[in-house]
Amino acid sequence: MRAVLDNLPKYMTENVLQYPAAALRRHGALVRYSARCLNTRRRNRMQVTELFPSQLEEAIKKNPHGNIADFLPDIHDSLPEIQENLFYICAGGRRTLHQMEQYSFSDIEGYLLLYTHAGRGIMEVSGDSRNLEEGDMLLWDCADFIQLRALSEEWKVDILFFNGNAVITYYEEICKISFPLFHIPANSLPDCHFTEVMALGPVITPHHAFLTNKLLTDLLTDLISMLHMSTDIPQAAPAYIEELRTLFINSCEADYSMDELAMRFNVNRYRMTREFSQFVGMTPVKFLNNTRIEKARALIESTDLSIGAVGAAVGIPNTTHFINLFKEKLGVTPQVYREGYRSFRQISKNY
Repeated sequence: MRAVLDNLPKYMTENVLQYPAAALRRHGALVRYSARCLNTRRRNRMQVTELFPSQLEEAIKKNPHGNIADFLPDIHDSLPEIQENLFYICAGGRRTLHQMEQYSFSDIEGYLLLYTHAGRGIMEVSGDSRNLEEGDMLLWDCADFIQLRALSEEWKVDILFFNGNAVITYYEEICKISFPLFHIPANSLPDCHFTEVMALGPVITPHHAFLTNKLLTDLLTDLISMLHMSTDIPQAAPAYIEELRTLFINSCEADYSMDELAMRFNVNRYRMTREFSQFVGMTPVKFLNNTRIEKARALIESTDLSIGAVGAAVGIPNTTHFINLFKEKLGVTPQVYREGYRSFRQISKNY
């Protein structure tokens, strides 16, 4: 315990002015401006994650409606000397909340990712509430008040509390565009990255510290990209453009024919290619291949599938063609990428 206290961040022992968070509406989306964030978070040292669960428990105890142990996540170790400028996990775990159980908290340093696996819940914040269904992922600044309540008999969720100097940049950008609630398709890139993060476990080594930073960076970038891609398409874009883009993202492994897609959307093939390029920034084939390679990269990192099997799983059964596309996008072949990734993971065994 003494070692933990010796590492206690200075900001936890100083009297820092606390400013109320302001919620503003902009373009129909929630936009936050927190003076506390701007004035203190960017210069704070990282928190001691070993103390995070007790801080969360104290906040929840103010108004619990249920067994607090059902909600409290598992503690994660920390390496402040390495993680100070990285994304890091404070606590996390899979939990099952029962109907009408309710937990609320605020004024906690960190951010929450809450993913619904099954069942239904509701989140209530100042002046707003949202239902949380299967496949929904919520990103939330825990400095602001939030109340979570199970609506179904069982609400199965993954809970991840995390932090890092760069989180506020991602969070504010997301809130400028939309309320920070996403629906994550199964096997999509955000789903793969979140699954990998949750699988890391609480023990931390230098290798895991950097891997955690990479995966959280990838996940937050995925969420930002989802919003940017949806808002970058002008209102004048034909409706089928967004339908086609979403089809590629959700089912990139399917075998597509541009002629059949043109017939499906009742449009000339050349017009479809031209308009897709105009509003998305690349041809349908290029967009589809990019989506497939990104999913393939996630599979190479997280599975032992052969290179050929990975290619087939993302819709590119010709192994040579898959290797060429992968190298064109990422600069190395799939096998070289896998060997480099595994070598990086092997570092943890030295600690």
